[in-house]
Amino acid sequence: MSRATGRCPDLRVAITNEGEITAVSWSPALGRPADPASAQARVPNLAGLFDVTIERADTDEIATDVLARDVFVGPNYGLARDRLTAWAVRLGILRLWAGDECVALEPDLLGGTWETTCLHCGAKWSDSSVLFWLQARGNGHTPLSCRACGAALPQLSDDQSDAGCIEVDAGAHPHPIKEHVH
Repeated sequence: MSRATGRCPDLRVAITNEGEITAVSWSPALGRPADPASAQARVPNLAGLFDVTIERADTDEIATDVLARDVFVGPNYGLARDRLTAWAVRLGILRLWAGDECVALEPDLLGGTWETTCLHCGAKWSDSSVLFWLQARGNGHTPLSCRACGAALPQLSDDQSDAGCIEVDAGAHPHPIKEHVH
């Protein structure tokens, strides 16, 4: 439970040493690595692991703040924090609270193309509709799981952090299903 909000986090966000971000809905079953040495032995490619709480302004449903608590810090922690910041900017977040600092962000304009590839089944997903971005910003994240196989989807790739854009061949599903994180 977050000391700042008095509620459980919304997401567990993992960032690899290559800068790939994956997020899953938070659950108490996720637990916490016993200590950094044992966690590093189990996940040697992990740069950082964060429990994320998404805050919304009282006046609307758009996510405005991300509160990130370190769960695991790897040797590439600076990369992890940079990628977490890029992810928040892409989603239109106004402030990132991480550790003992608050970073005021300048969010990207609405739009661009979201694209990702499922690391499990290889399905390619993309969307650039205004509805998609409104839903992503309202949820505080892009789709978390592959609609084909259910595996976690990468949230942000290297080419998207600078361009601020992502793309799923939505096929029969031209608009993503709105996800609510509890």
